[in-house]
Amino acid sequence: SGCAVDNNGTPTLIYTAAKDNQQSTHLAYGDETLTRWHKEVGNPVALAPKQSGWTHGAYRDPYVWREGEVWYQVIGTSLHNRGQALLLRSYDLKSWTYLRPLIPQEVRDTLPDVSNIWECPNFFKLGDTHVLIVSLWHEEVLTHPVIMTGTFVEDRFYPQTYRRLDAGERCFYAPLTLQNREGRRLMWGWLQEQRGAAAQLSALWSGVMSLPRELTLDESGDVKAAFVPELHALRQERMSRETFQVETEILLPLRGRALELKLTLRRGRAHRSGVNVLRSAETGEETSIYVDWHANTLEIDKKRSSLNPDTEINMETQRGLLGTSPQSVTLHIYIDQSVIEVIADDTLALSTRVYTTTQGEEVQLFAQGGDAAIHVEGWTLAVPD
Repeated sequence: SGCAVDNNGTPTLIYTAAKDNQQSTHLAYGDETLTRWHKEVGNPVALAPKQSGWTHGAYRDPYVWREGEVWYQVIGTSLHNRGQALLLRSYDLKSWTYLRPLIPQEVRDTLPDVSNIWECPNFFKLGDTHVLIVSLWHEEVLTHPVIMTGTFVEDRFYPQTYRRLDAGERCFYAPLTLQNREGRRLMWGWLQEQRGAAAQLSALWSGVMSLPRELTLDESGDVKAAFVPELHALRQERMSRETFQVETEILLPLRGRALELKLTLRRGRAHRSGVNVLRSAETGEETSIYVDWHANTLEIDKKRSSLNPDTEINMETQRGLLGTSPQSVTLHIYIDQSVIEVIADDTLALSTRVYTTTQGEEVQLFAQGGDAAIHVEGWTLAVPD
């Protein structure tokens, strides 16, 4: 685990290696094809600091950037049994000087998470704001990432906001960001499996990458995330229905297990309104994605997603708080076989995995407890042969 940088024209990997339960930072250099690599003869190039309070043997996932002639690195660790990120400096990538914990410990102690380890830290500037993303490891469970914004003063980061980056449980994790040549900040995450080890071994594969998301700042300085527009190249068959009233359930003329949906839900008398996907009329399998207007939450109900509960280890309802009582919510949804990724109003993301026993492809709008106004646009997506 780690990252890659352009070191004066040489592709260079900065990664975590482990031996005898000790983690350290190593380098490897690539050629212009990125297919042939050789390791730095002086590896390891950085070791965990020797001081009291370090726990779990955690010293991993370096994230490196350059400012002028100086390289900086943040790396995940645990200090006094709580997650922390360390800041290091180098002039050649081969020799690193440990500076200090990125967040002063008295400030870290005020943050709400109780994670034992911070994994996969990303630290970068977005506009005039500094952003820190970390993933929370707690008692052997890879839970979820969080995002913080704040100020960076004298090599110390002072968070001013703190929230979950994705509301899904044990799914979207360990995201990494990069800045492309256009200056856009792009992010990919790892979507963990949510089925048991036996099911993964039987399937002969495990884990997928998320779709790329672009991070931007809104007028208030909050970080927003949206699926990148380059994904539009996958669109094939399109259907659209202008805003109309839904009182119970309406089946859409759109089928598939690789779909993009854009729904604008307007608050009416309904307690809940949204869409059922991966639906099979024959078996009753379906996954419900909706807004609970009373609770102000975005939810994915997975209780009917699969007829085989032994396949999944996470079938409860997933939810994230929308915040203030909205009068309308726009959901951008991608379905790809077992993957569901949703972003509400470019702010609240919720990702999860479902494992149906049938090839359910139906898409159905619904409203519960009254009518709701819904505008829907959808596409089938091209998939590799």
